[in-house]
Amino acid sequence: MKTKAAGFTLVEMIVVIVIIGLAAVPIAEWQRRSVEQTFEAAAAQHALSVAEAASNWAKDNIGEVTSNTSVGSGAAYPLTVATLKLDGYLPPSFEDVSPLGQTYLVRFRQPTAGTVSGLMIAAPAAGSVVEDLSLRRIARQMGAPGGYVEASRPSGTPASQVDGALGGWTVDAALWGWTSVPAGSLAYSLFFSQAES
Repeated sequence: MKTKAAGFTLVEMIVVIVIIGLAAVPIAEWQRRSVEQTFEAAAAQHALSVAEAASNWAKDNIGEVTSNTSVGSGAAYPLTVATLKLDGYLPPSFEDVSPLGQTYLVRFRQPTAGTVSGLMIAAPAAGSVVEDLSLRRIARQMGAPGGYVEASRPSGTPASQVDGALGGWTVDAALWGWTSVPAGSLAYSLFFSQAES
């Protein structure tokens, strides 16, 4: 009489491994998305810190901006992260480059006498690519003033067009002196809060 050997057959082991593998796929995807969300939140917060510092700088230095720009012209007053750190609007240890590897530049113009309008662009480093979906999510986290320039711009889109994350605005960055804005850039509009001299 034959007795059945104790243990698992090869087929049973393969079935168990396949089930474990199928269960691991959603867990790995969830973990990847969680890391991505954390990274996007850090990028949005970093950009918001620069935007807030630039806004405060503009309010405190409106006279300097208005005396160095012409009303309604495309001439813009540039502001860098280094200047914001030097003037005490950002801490000295603040990273000049965003978590995405983007470099910030803020430009202010004077649309009407005594008012200041700003646009911040965070341009990617050469060869750096940020997916459009990720750019949109980061810009949304920055709120209504957040914006972006898609890496995959539709044909015919002007090279200086910047779109608001929530669809509330589209601007021509040429008004601030940018003839072309690099694809994959984040943006932040400072034209909702105008200061008076």
